Amino acid sequence: NTRTLLCEDDIGYIEYFSDNYGFNNTSNIKDKEILIIGDSYVHGLCLKREDIFSSKFDSINLAMQANGPLIQYATYKEYAHIYNFNKLIWVFTPDNDFYDFNKETKNNILLKYLDDKNYSQNLIKKDNIKNKIIENYFNYRERKFKETIKHYHLDLKYIRSSISKLIDEISFKNKKVNDETYKIEYYNTTLKDIKNILNRVNNDLKEQGKEFLVVFNAIHPMYKYPKSSLHREHYKGIILGTKKIKQNLELNSISFIDFEDFVSSNFNENNIDYIFKKKNGGYDHYTIEGNKIIAEQIKDYLK
Repeated sequence: NTRTLLCEDDIGYIEYFSDNYGFNNTSNIKDKEILIIGDSYVHGLCLKREDIFSSKFDSINLAMQANGPLIQYATYKEYAHIYNFNKLIWVFTPDNDFYDFNKETKNNILLKYLDDKNYSQNLIKKDNIKNKIIENYFNYRERKFKETIKHYHLDLKYIRSSISKLIDEISFKNKKVNDETYKIEYYNTTLKDIKNILNRVNNDLKEQGKEFLVVFNAIHPMYKYPKSSLHREHYKGIILGTKKIKQNLELNSISFIDFEDFVSSNFNENNIDYIFKKKNGGYDHYTIEGNKIIAEQIKDYLK
């Protein structure tokens, strides 16, 4: 139940009021037809809540920007059990989920979710601890007066400085990870854990009598229409990795749809900006129309 500043876009600041657990939902209702897990495409980066494709369903949105498959699995383990739902939609983003997963496996706490299918941090019961960490990080109490006179209750100069330092640190640490995921060999050797995660979720849902659908996002134009050899190699890896995951889904009778199939059949480099938003000479996430179309594709499949 917190006012959250999501981003600044051409139309201005995009913000939302979160639910009790910080997710982008309008209410704290626990009974919904669909639970959706994903990354920024589902979280709704730089979109009003009503324009996100997840809002087109009777759903709970448990997505968060920059989450990869391992954090998404941890989210499922920590939060899914408190909701009454009939279907789980897991949105997989081939462009960055392979990279995010590699980065996430460097974290010892996240690895516990892989090593032990029953592992949980019981995060729901630790809200006070989480709030304290956030409060201390932003030195909230000492800056309370300054924050109350700011429109968004944020010291942007402080945050920019903190984020800049964090990005520098992450960039240095993740250079090796980035180099790894641009190589074909990565997709040949490290996909078993992603497959295992999806299989675990499927088995868990089966035991509960619930449905499972994996939705693959369309491939980002930067990789689909590469301008550099590095992006060209990454595109090959994306195709290979996605193919192998699909084979695993078919082998385990897990339903899936690939939005890329629709986009490839109906759009090309000359009109892909109908699906992906043009920004700063490149492309960003889905446009409002792109969100409508992927929602329609999912609805048609679920009929």
